[in-house]
Amino acid sequence: MAYLTAEEYAEFFNLNDAPAEFESLEHTARGSVDLNTRNLYHFVKLENEPEHRRQAVKLAMAYQIRY
Repeated sequence: MAYLTAEEYAEFFNLNDAPAEFESLEHTARGSVDLNTRNLYHFVKLENEPEHRRQAVKLAMAYQIRY
C-alpha cells in the first residue's frame, strides 16, 4: 500500500508531475516511515486513522522522497 501517490506528491510541492523515479523513491521512503512508526500501518489501515495522522504520514513521505 502506498502512503502517498505520485499525484499527491506533485500537488504537495505544486509540481506538474512527480519525478520519473517516484515509485522507487516511494518504496524507500515507505521503509523509513515504517521504521519510525514501528510498522504500525502494516496492522492499522492509514485511511482509518484521524485526518491529522494521515496528513503527518503523507508529509513525512513527501519530504523523505524529496530528500
